[in-house]
Amino acid sequence: MRLLQSLCHLVLLANLTCAPESLRADDGVDPALVRERALLGAFPNIGERRNDVLVINYRSGRRQVFESDPHACEMGDADNCHMHFVWDYDPHREILVVQNIEWEWVDYDLIDLASESSITTATAPEPAPNARIWAVVDHGVGPVAGEGSGEILLISQKDRKFRIIGQRYLPMCKFERWGTNLAFFVICGSYSNDPLEGEFRVAPGPDGTLERMLTPRRVSDEEYRSILAP
Repeated sequence: MRLLQSLCHLVLLANLTCAPESLRADDGVDPALVRERALLGAFPNIGERRNDVLVINYRSGRRQVFESDPHACEMGDADNCHMHFVWDYDPHREILVVQNIEWEWVDYDLIDLASESSITTATAPEPAPNARIWAVVDHGVGPVAGEGSGEILLISQKDRKFRIIGQRYLPMCKFERWGTNLAFFVICGSYSNDPLEGEFRVAPGPDGTLERMLTPRRVSDEEYRSILAP
């Protein structure tokens, strides 16, 4: 029972599906591993998995090793629980995303395989369709372990180095879609310090801030429930 509870904790924390068939240690159908296998199968040049070791290949020939300890996670060993998976890859930009699962949180490394620059984000970065721009929307109301901070970031690349060009604290939000001119849309629920809820357009403001504007679109109850759902 402790093994099941420990794995459910990690699966829910990583926004995966906590289904009984995905919790057996010997069946190889963990959703994160299935996603990684599909990406490594489609793009074998980016790296490989050797049991509990993920190896990432940089264009320079250098390799980076991510070592996991799934046994510690299964046994509820919070200090030594580490798991790493390939989460996403953009072959045109040579940008890789690695998901890092710890006992009390999950974060993501956004990695440029050409320049070897990287930046760590609290949630999976959302790439803009036609630019080296990413939005990061941490839906939490933190600071509580596993709940996130509610921080929204706009990240760009200049000379293939990542930099934050916009930042705002806006809890209870979920990324929806990209707009134009570096703007993107989020759905936000209300919380104690901010009664406003609905769809917001988020865009760069002065001095590295992000400004929001409520749109007239009506948000369904199902969309609100999805903010904190996997």
